[in-house]
Amino acid sequence: MKKLLTLVFILPLFTIGCGGDDTPEPTTSNTLNKELLYDKRWQNKSNTVVHRIHSDGTYSVNDTWEWLNDSDTMIVHVKSTGKDLKWVFNTGNTADRMEAKLDQTTSWGEYRTSW
Repeated sequence: MKKLLTLVFILPLFTIGCGGDDTPEPTTSNTLNKELLYDKRWQNKSNTVVHRIHSDGTYSVNDTWEWLNDSDTMIVHVKSTGKDLKWVFNTGNTADRMEAKLDQTTSWGEYRTSW
């Protein structure tokens, strides 16, 4: 009987100690969070390149943009030249820092909402 009572008291403690951890595992994502890019003024450190990606599909003032096949590549339709620019965005962007490059270049440019 003593063994049974001991088992009744110890078994629940062992079960609680071996239970699942309520702390969620950190997740990493290779998905671009596009929502963080919209409706902000992004500039490089020298302020020579500025991105204004509006959530309504306008880029800067007169141009428009669209995502290429729902990817991390944005096509900017430049009305003044009639040409398109393809910007590739790094997936590690934050609310105030992002990296982007033209699709035919190899180096990433850093852009921030303020320097």
